[in-house]
Amino acid sequence: MSVSKRALCLLLLAGLRVAHGDSSQPLFLRKLDENAARAVAETKGQTQDAAGYGKLNGDQGFLFAHFSVGGSQDLELLIDTGSWGLTLNPGKYKPGANPHKAGGFSVGSGTFDHNVVGSWPRFVILQASGVEYRDVVTYNGAVPPIAVRQQAVGSMTKPNKALYPHDGVIGFAGPYPNDPKTDATFISNLCKQGALMSCRFGIALRTDQTGQLYYGAIAVDILATDIVIVPTRGSWYISRLTSLTVNGKTIQADIDVSVDSGTSVIYGPLEKVNDLFNAAGVQVVRSASGITGYYDCRSPPKIGFALSGTTFEIAPEALALAKDGNNCTASVKGTNAFGPWWILGQPFFQGRYIDHDVTGHKIGFANLK
Repeated sequence: MSVSKRALCLLLLAGLRVAHGDSSQPLFLRKLDENAARAVAETKGQTQDAAGYGKLNGDQGFLFAHFSVGGSQDLELLIDTGSWGLTLNPGKYKPGANPHKAGGFSVGSGTFDHNVVGSWPRFVILQASGVEYRDVVTYNGAVPPIAVRQQAVGSMTKPNKALYPHDGVIGFAGPYPNDPKTDATFISNLCKQGALMSCRFGIALRTDQTGQLYYGAIAVDILATDIVIVPTRGSWYISRLTSLTVNGKTIQADIDVSVDSGTSVIYGPLEKVNDLFNAAGVQVVRSASGITGYYDCRSPPKIGFALSGTTFEIAPEALALAKDGNNCTASVKGTNAFGPWWILGQPFFQGRYIDHDVTGHKIGFANLK
C-alpha cells in the first residue's frame, strides 16, 4: 500500500492528541573494525563462519544514538531493530535516584531455524552475564525529555571487558504476538506510558551517514516520495511481498526479507546472491563463509528491492562496502545462514526513511529529500 504525504498528514491530524509525537534525536553511522563488527554479529546469532565476517568485509557501519540510563548521562548506544534488550558494557551503568535490582541476566548467541519466522535458538552459547536493574532511560534530544521510568537495563559484569562497541546496545525489535519477553523494549514501554502520539518510530539515515530517530509520528516533511506500507510478521519480517531487481528489472519475486538496523550488510541466500551478481555483472568470489561480490566503482550496478510496485535501490554510497582504487566490494553478501531470508541491514537504510509501526505490525519505506 502506497500512502501519499497529504493523506498521511490528514491521518495524523485526525488522531492528534496531547503527546510528544514529533520528537526526534540525532542518529549517526559509525564504522567499526572487523573485531568489533564480529562481536556484534555473534550476539545476534550471526557467527563468523555462518555470516562471513572476516577479511573480505573490513570496516563496517552501525547506527548509534545518545541516551541517559539511570545516573549515566549521554551514553552512545547501538540502535538495533533486530533485538529487544538494553545492555550496557561493564562499568557503564550508574544507578539513578530510584533503581530497582531485578536479578541476573545473560546475553547469548545461537543457531536459529530461519525457515520458521520468530523461532528461538536451537542452542545458546553464553556471551555475557550481569545484573538487571529497573531504572529511568531517557533519549537525549526531546524537549521536554521523554523517558521510560522503569526500563529493564542489563549491566554486564562478565566478561569484564566491553562486548558491544561504545557503551552498549538498545533493542527496537517489534513484539511477537502473546510473547511478553519481546514486549518490554524501550519503544514498547514508551507506548504503554502514553508518551507517544502513535506507537511507532522512524529511522531516517542519509547517505552522508547522519540522520534522525523519530518517535510517535511519521516525519512527512522529510520524505521525497510517497510511503509504501506493508504488513510484518514477528519482528520486522516481510513475508513474500518483496521483489529483487537489477536495473529496474525483476529477477526474483516473492522473496522473504527481514529489516534489521543492527546488521551491517545485506545478506541473501547463497545461490540467490550468485544469480543476482551474475545478472548485475558483479564478479563472484566464493569462500567457506559465503559469496562476496566485486564491481567497478565507476559503474555501480543498480540493485533494488521492490514493494507494492515501488523499487528502492541501494544507494551507490551504501553499495560500496569497501574501495580499492576502482575496485569496489559489494555490501550484499551470500550465505546460507538465514535459510530463504534476506536480511536488509544498514546499507538498505541509507537514503531513506523507514517507519516502524509497533502495535500495527507494519513497516513503511520512503526515499528522503
